[in-house]
Amino acid sequence: MRHKVILLLLIYVNIAFSIYRPFYLVTMPKAGTNFISFIIDDILKYKKISIKLQQSPFYLFPSNPIKQRSWSHAVAIPKNISTAIKFRYKIIFLIRDLRDQLVSFAYYIKKHYLNQKVKNIQPKVYELAHLPINEMLLEMILDSSFFEEWMHINEPTNLTHVNDMYNLYLPWMKLPFVYTTRFEKIIGPEGGGTEASLIEEIMNIASFLDIELTKEDAMKIAEGRSRWFGNSGTYRSGKIGSWRNEFNDEHKKLFKKFCGQQLIDLGYENDFDW
Repeated sequence: MRHKVILLLLIYVNIAFSIYRPFYLVTMPKAGTNFISFIIDDILKYKKISIKLQQSPFYLFPSNPIKQRSWSHAVAIPKNISTAIKFRYKIIFLIRDLRDQLVSFAYYIKKHYLNQKVKNIQPKVYELAHLPINEMLLEMILDSSFFEEWMHINEPTNLTHVNDMYNLYLPWMKLPFVYTTRFEKIIGPEGGGTEASLIEEIMNIASFLDIELTKEDAMKIAEGRSRWFGNSGTYRSGKIGSWRNEFNDEHKKLFKKFCGQQLIDLGYENDFDW
């Protein structure tokens, strides 16, 4: 009996010093933030781990350490990286095909930023919202300075074209305490992905958080995914490759100019022939 008690205590201590190491979910805007949040929530619920979600300011980590877990659109600037190292954060970083992300971002702005009140606070975003989608996409590719305004960034970033916006985030991928996942891996067959990829990624995320899951556990979690779709005010379609329905030849030409190599480096294309 005594050995059982000691074993249980050891298991508890192991969980306490691994699961409760603070971790951040950092996402590019419109990369699937709510979707991956549901996945993480369901992993924790399945293992009966109660961790309260905290929302942080958009682009900066708070100066004081978080206690459990939080999500943010924090950019990979030295200040945030230093904070993450100082407080020993684990970070799950979510990316998406940059073209799909841009299209989703454009529709999000059009839906949520038509209000006259926005005009005085975020005039660039307000102007974007009143353009047709094809013109919005051109403006967003050519000039990403709207992003500073949307994110309330109060320090110089020198944003010009669209790749500058992505370069605020992609350095997260190179850090050893960061696990990078992709929208395409977690969306499942409903969004153009695969069941196998979703199950594998559930297990990978759990493993990164020091949560032990079997493949059968991951399959059970994936079975409850119907609530992940459409259960937020920012959800639109949740599909891979929706950019093909929106990009015309001019969009493609400009995106290749600014982000073509980035797409290849990230594994979304093999060359510039798309």
